[in-house]
Amino acid sequence: MEKTLYWLWLTNKQGLSYKGMRDLIEYFGSVDAVYKAESYDELNLNENVRAALKNKHLDKAKTIYDETVRSGGYILTIDDAEYPPMLRTISDPPYVLYCKGLHFDWKNILTIGVVGTRRYTSYGKRAAERICAGLARGGAVVVSGMARGIDSISAWSALRSGGKTVAVLGSGLDVIYPAENADLYDLIIENGVIITEYPPHTKPLGYNFPRRNRIIAGISYGVLVVQAPEKSGALITAGSALDSGRDVFSVPASIFDPESAGTNRLIQQGAKAVFDGSDIIEEYPYFELPDDEIDHDADERTEAAQDSVYESSKKTFRPDEKKARRYNAGRKRVLIEDRIKELKGKELEIVRYLERGPLHLDEICRRTDRDVNEINSIMVMLEITGYVIKLENNMFELNEDITQFI
Repeated sequence: MEKTLYWLWLTNKQGLSYKGMRDLIEYFGSVDAVYKAESYDELNLNENVRAALKNKHLDKAKTIYDETVRSGGYILTIDDAEYPPMLRTISDPPYVLYCKGLHFDWKNILTIGVVGTRRYTSYGKRAAERICAGLARGGAVVVSGMARGIDSISAWSALRSGGKTVAVLGSGLDVIYPAENADLYDLIIENGVIITEYPPHTKPLGYNFPRRNRIIAGISYGVLVVQAPEKSGALITAGSALDSGRDVFSVPASIFDPESAGTNRLIQQGAKAVFDGSDIIEEYPYFELPDDEIDHDADERTEAAQDSVYESSKKTFRPDEKKARRYNAGRKRVLIEDRIKELKGKELEIVRYLERGPLHLDEICRRTDRDVNEINSIMVMLEITGYVIKLENNMFELNEDITQFI
């Protein structure tokens, strides 16, 4: 425990950058030596950091350790045998991981990162569900960032197929972000592990997430990008994967879909096009489950369960599929209504029309008695904010997944 406290002491020194920590470790040889050093004048550190390092009190480190353990979590440092070995190989591995959930034998599991846009389409949703279900059935562990959109869909699909998942947070273990993923958070703890390099109470600040992405890539043998525009966090993760020598996979889509421009570009640049989980599994034959361990009947059950919800209070999957669907439909209806109530005026009127089914742009203009330019502007905003999905030939439909949409 003493060495763990030294790591917590070092990694929570205010003003000390990752490069500063790395320089200290390289110069002194170990975290113990950094802690016990009497002077840091030989290193290019500012006066505030030097003063902080000369403070040898471990009170803050002990508080962080105690809070993590009391909440049911545990801490891994880069010196621990249980630390993911793949993560050690990246250029800037986190020195400390705060974890909650299962203890994985990282050397003997196939971890596949799955990332994608928050602004997914129905195609992206179905692709993520199918591929991640296949990965789970093939014995792979799905790694995601538990963000809205493709990340959450991927984790849910793996769990529903009996698989295990890893979620890498851009906040402290005690800060669930987004808040609506509380049920998913609980299920991952029981069927996988939540990890973060940030101590308790750390808020989900914007600059934490690009750093988070390198961990997703770092603990994964390969990264699958399901759906991503040309500029997105998902492509940053793919870039981190390439930088770390990992495989990159991509889901092909229409060349006319801007939300998939990034994934199509990855394929053009050499990423393997993926249509099913087995397309990824086959790249790692040394990790494949023996045939007698694979549940060949899971396909049908997975398809039937995709629209089911599992009671978070039981912390397990609902056994009654029909009741689960009714529960899901009612809960989802309430959540959708909450989102729709945020709208006013023509936006609300249009969404109410679309609740009855898809409509052409011209029909929306006719029903609202507005010209095409005005309605087109409204539809663009509704699409950007996730209320509607634009189909082919100027058709629009209500986004059934607006509860997961930014």
